[in-house]
Amino acid sequence: MTCALYPSLRDRVVFVSGGSSGIGAELVRAFAAQGSRVAFCGTREDGGAALIDEIVATGHPRPWYAACDVRDAVAYQAQLRRAIAELGPVRVLVNNAGMTDRGSLEDAPVELWDDIMAVNLRAPFICLQEAVTSMKTRGGGSIVNIGSVNAYVGAPKLGPYSVSKGGLMTLT
Repeated sequence: MTCALYPSLRDRVVFVSGGSSGIGAELVRAFAAQGSRVAFCGTREDGGAALIDEIVATGHPRPWYAACDVRDAVAYQAQLRRAIAELGPVRVLVNNAGMTDRGSLEDAPVELWDDIMAVNLRAPFICLQEAVTSMKTRGGGSIVNIGSVNAYVGAPKLGPYSVSKGGLMTLT
């Protein structure tokens, strides 16, 4: 597969949350192919290893990975600070980690609401705070929030998810 190369991404530090599977893993692959220094997190202890091996086997720079539950604000902040200390200031932040569950707003337990908001809205806010400080030291950067069309169409069985993604879309 051939893709455009963007010299401005070469050697830039990129942080991707939820990068060990799905859309996040594809983002990690794409940034690595650009020659970026990629840091990513995910909930799977072994999820990072397989993706890292795959990327290194293609000749791209070795990504940095740590397993983390983004609902744990203290651990998440510490992880991002560690990535910055090891790789340098973040220039691109991709808030990709997400959680969904089927159910209407009126039937959603408060605990489910709290979990979805913690993953989909609070974690990106926490990460943004750390990354913006890092970006300012280098004169700027980019923040990409992975949202969902469900924030606008009001999917009846995705109430908490839709609300959280709507909040995320207006975060930056």
